[in-house]
Amino acid sequence: HAQTHAHLMADGNSPDDRQAASLALAKRRQRRGSVAWGKEQVHEGNKVGESLDTYSDNYDLMLNLKLGIQWCVSTGMKEQKRTCDRVDFTNSQEKISFPRLGSQRGGKPPHASKDFEWKEYFPMVFRNLRDQFKTDGGEFMRSLCGDISLRELPTPGKSGAAFFVSNDDKYFIKTMTKGEVQLFKKIIQKYYEHMMTYKNSLLVKFYGMYWVGTHKNEKLYMVVMGNLLASEAPIHRRYDLKGSTIGRFTSKTAEQIKQTSVMKDLDIDVSFVIAKQWRSLLLEHLRVDCVFLEENGIMDYSMLLGVHFRGAKSNPYLANTLGLGEAQATLDEETEVATQSMTKHEESINNLVKKPAKMRRMSISMGRPEEGTDQREVAKSLNHRPWTENDRRTSTATELKTQATQAFEDATLIGTEKLTTESLAAQRGRATALGAAMVATAFNKRVFDWPQDTGVPMRAPTLLGQQEAVLEFGVIDILQAYNVRKTVEHVYRSVQHRTTKDISSVNPFTYSERFQKFMQELFVSDQ
Repeated sequence: HAQTHAHLMADGNSPDDRQAASLALAKRRQRRGSVAWGKEQVHEGNKVGESLDTYSDNYDLMLNLKLGIQWCVSTGMKEQKRTCDRVDFTNSQEKISFPRLGSQRGGKPPHASKDFEWKEYFPMVFRNLRDQFKTDGGEFMRSLCGDISLRELPTPGKSGAAFFVSNDDKYFIKTMTKGEVQLFKKIIQKYYEHMMTYKNSLLVKFYGMYWVGTHKNEKLYMVVMGNLLASEAPIHRRYDLKGSTIGRFTSKTAEQIKQTSVMKDLDIDVSFVIAKQWRSLLLEHLRVDCVFLEENGIMDYSMLLGVHFRGAKSNPYLANTLGLGEAQATLDEETEVATQSMTKHEESINNLVKKPAKMRRMSISMGRPEEGTDQREVAKSLNHRPWTENDRRTSTATELKTQATQAFEDATLIGTEKLTTESLAAQRGRATALGAAMVATAFNKRVFDWPQDTGVPMRAPTLLGQQEAVLEFGVIDILQAYNVRKTVEHVYRSVQHRTTKDISSVNPFTYSERFQKFMQELFVSDQ
């Protein structure tokens, strides 16, 4: 194969051919869309935020983040891995300067941003945590530090924090408040021990903590965390659940609610039946996680829940509720993917054989053959006759159509057979994990009744009967301590609403008990 590759590279290609092939390659890399189960990609409809460009206010900050993270992770990978000791949990790292023109001292590269300073916190701690989370350092850098821009999210909550998301949607980068920084430094060793002990913990995964001093003289603390809703299937509904009711609803109308909208406790009008063993595991790990949060004086956290309704488009009422357009009798998202894949394969074959020979050779020599083609077969056909264009088209297209037809049948089967969490994990080629692609049956039942004093009319129910669903969930916002400000808020809200039962700001023990009780009612056993 190396000789064939060298031969094709030596066969003179014109500058026009190279430019055309480069443009085609760039377009293919930019394509994003739905994918079938088993591919480690994120459904297009789940992507949020806008890509940063040179005109964005935070463009320089994004460049700082990319360079700083890449420098620290790549440097850290050169060190020998070891277990953490007491020194690793102290702030012993020094600031690193990154001048725009680079620096021979320390080998700092030149970059497109302004001068900035950088500091990494707890490098060995987070390296071990990334290993525990099955995250390779190279993959981590590719996600956050590649050529494609990060996306910036609108401020999602009351904190005013800036949020960035990697292009592959696996990671969030969030600015931290002073209080969050102080708390995180205080609990980092306990968090590390907890996550290393309980691999099925539902707590949000933290991958790194950094400080950046920008050219605007801003001093920002940043934390990298996993995206709990980086799902291959479309997330139809997102909920931020605390177990309280005062003010816990969205004022949006049914028409205004999109797949990326985040709703709250009073908005969720369905409950979920899950397998008995998974419910027991969920409640036990939730109890252990809540004990950790209680012991560290933490409250105001949430369960972030993403729901994918399987077969949504074959249910006319549900399809209308979710704003999916007209219902279809048989096709679900997974089936549509296979159908589009079949069409794409046929088109790629047609496009390949219609190209001049030089362009076909260029597609192979660049190591990027046309999508859906066999590089060895095409190389063979270009160098060893007597295969004709028609022979090659017929043979390859027939083989790919057979594969696509099988994929279509498999996807149809996926959309109709009853799944289990275990069988879905097997189809995706992964181990099962608590909170990731959990199969459930959704049914029409509210945990909390809709109060009459909201000033907002109750929306029509999401479901009329039962619907199979796939759930993604985990506990987020775990860096809020029950401090003086929260104590004052508790007193104020108690007087304002004449109750302490349903307000969000309560002491960590009360918060934990209420939170767990809500989850026990939301997730019910199948036995």
